[in-house]
Amino acid sequence: MRGHWPAGETFLSRTQKAEIQQLLEKLGFYKGAIDGRFGQASRDAIHAFQIKYNAPPADGYGTLDVLKRLREVAGGTIQ
Repeated sequence: MRGHWPAGETFLSRTQKAEIQQLLEKLGFYKGAIDGRFGQASRDAIHAFQIKYNAPPADGYGTLDVLKRLREVAGGTIQ
């Protein structure tokens, strides 16, 4: 199968994924291994975070925007 990656798509590094997991854990959304790999528990936690903090789209997909929003919330700049 052949195809093209979506134009402008930025993929997270394993370190960034681990940071998302850590921040989700800090905020009480995630209880799992901090391994930088997104499984169902990570996706569910991201989805719950997106819904609670109005971070559309609430699709459970980890992106740079989700990471930025998590940093803001965990840092106390958003209630």
